[in-house]
Amino acid sequence: MLYCPDRPGIISDVTNFITVNQGNIIYLDQYVDRVENIFFMRIEWQLEKFAIPEEKIEDYFQTLYGQKYQMYFRLYFSDQKPRMAIFVSKMSHCLYDLLARYSAGEWDVEIPLIVSNHEDMRPVAQKFGIPYFCLPITKENKAKQEEIEMQLLKDNGVTFIVLARYMQVISEEMIAHYRHKIINIHHSFLPAFIGAKPYHAAFERGVKIIGATAHYITTELDAGPIIEQDVVRVTHKDTIETLVNKGKDLEKIVLSRAVQKHIERNERVRTSPGYRIQVASLSGTASKNRAFEMKDRIRELYPGVEAYVVFDEPNFKVKVGDFRTRLDAYVFLLRIRNDFPGTIIRDNIYPTQIDWDEMIPESEDDI
Repeated sequence: MLYCPDRPGIISDVTNFITVNQGNIIYLDQYVDRVENIFFMRIEWQLEKFAIPEEKIEDYFQTLYGQKYQMYFRLYFSDQKPRMAIFVSKMSHCLYDLLARYSAGEWDVEIPLIVSNHEDMRPVAQKFGIPYFCLPITKENKAKQEEIEMQLLKDNGVTFIVLARYMQVISEEMIAHYRHKIINIHHSFLPAFIGAKPYHAAFERGVKIIGATAHYITTELDAGPIIEQDVVRVTHKDTIETLVNKGKDLEKIVLSRAVQKHIERNERVRTSPGYRIQVASLSGTASKNRAFEMKDRIRELYPGVEAYVVFDEPNFKVKVGDFRTRLDAYVFLLRIRNDFPGTIIRDNIYPTQIDWDEMIPESEDDI
């Protein structure tokens, strides 16, 4: 998958790179966002007779075309299955649907473990033969339990997480480790009907449509990039019970569609137009604590400016944004250098018009 500023010759060069090296193209899809002038392409080809070794393809392509077109691209190999962890609490409808599709072979994915804060779903995991880890969470032990969760994810090679009605807030640290790789499902009543019983509140108000939304989670609660949505009509004949059942059906369908899109890697993650800054890349002893302390200090010094931490092993990167223009970002960069003398290890300005697993780096020298 790739994207870059739109200009003539991209399709010709990319397809020529594949065919000249004896690759057989089996799928190609492209799209131009005319508002942002961004070109997107998804292309698949067979590697059986490909002249470039698998481990060298990225380097060759970057040298020949990545730099030429200011291109962001990612290579995925079909023989490398994504590994999905499921987090669940007490509700079973989404979990059953995910596991049924997995067992039926609908998804080219592996599920090495299920994590929960309750024992209720253990029999379901046992029925499908998947290891189940119960880590009860309280306010006092939440940080320690999440450390155990993070180690479980690492030990099992998990590449993305699905929250199948997991009723716990995910910490900023875990979000940083799995940025745009944690999928959540919730009803689409927010912000009108909040709380533990949104369907009951919606019933009392006499709504005519209910919905469900699957999205990637971010540090802002229920505000991450949307992957999939759907709605279903209700009538005066519906009771609270039928309303809840319709909602559950919709939730599991929407969540499964989102998982399918993530596995196929065909979901663009869009953020608002603007720019962000990477202000530090910290490694070594206590780098995690230093990164989060720096993030908190930036938020304290500059009210209204969003700062967050991204884990890019072995470094913890501190990033700041959004800014409306690159000039705004550059001015802020000068301010933050002055306020954090000796702390800034690396700085880059990133456009945030499009944001998949990571942002496009641009040097300040380009300003």
